[in-house]
Amino acid sequence: MMNFIERGSVPHVDKKYGTSIWYYIFPEHEIHYNEMQPNTTQPWHHHEQTDESIFVLEGTLRINWLDEQGEVLTQDIGPGTVARIEHFVHTVTNPTQEISKFLVFKFVPTGSDKHELIKNDKVLDQV
Repeated sequence: MMNFIERGSVPHVDKKYGTSIWYYIFPEHEIHYNEMQPNTTQPWHHHEQTDESIFVLEGTLRINWLDEQGEVLTQDIGPGTVARIEHFVHTVTNPTQEISKFLVFKFVPTGSDKHELIKNDKVLDQV
């Protein structure tokens, strides 16, 4: 059976730093829908085993991260942009006066390149 998950049926948390998160949790990955209030910042953090990508839907996010030498780097991103965070120490800020909306995709990579499998895994059916 096809599975449809409505926002009202998933765990929801309002973080004290101004982000509301809805957690869509699956056995091998998670998708988080986030609404971040204006002029708010998440705490600095990193993920030891999960790979995280952020896809901006609305507004602007400022991604700050530490590079391999410990230098703080910054990039502002807008709608349609993906930031692949991987395991970098990072923080996310909404530097604007509008709510920013974004998706976070989290999974545990195996180290194998699945690009060709993903790209070519479509079979056209006669219905």
